[in-house]
Amino acid sequence: MFHAPPFSPAEIQVRLLNNGRLHQTFTDDHTPFRLDFFPVVKLFVPGTGVAWLLTEIDPADRPRAFGRHIVGGRRQLRHVSLSEIAASRGPTGATVTWDPHFIPAKSLTAYAADDQSTPTHNMS
Repeated sequence: MFHAPPFSPAEIQVRLLNNGRLHQTFTDDHTPFRLDFFPVVKLFVPGTGVAWLLTEIDPADRPRAFGRHIVGGRRQLRHVSLSEIAASRGPTGATVTWDPHFIPAKSLTAYAADDQSTPTHNMS
């Protein structure tokens, strides 16, 4: 049984899993592209410059999510372990939280394209 991490409400987990199922249904190991979802949730460690924009959870490997990982000025699209995210701490002990006010303005690859053209990170 999959248990939702403490930093995210159950309905966000359902949306992430649904996106993962869609991705799994319409792509395979021989498909050279990913479905381009809008982020479902923005997670961050307050005061650190560390954040994640997640689009999906792998239904075959539920502790694994896909999204945009930001550490300081370095940004990348990659798979990430949900337990790794949950274990992240800031220098003052701040834990990962989700941004309930985050409304994605574009798809994940559009955010990544912006990364190529601008030196600052704008995640709104």
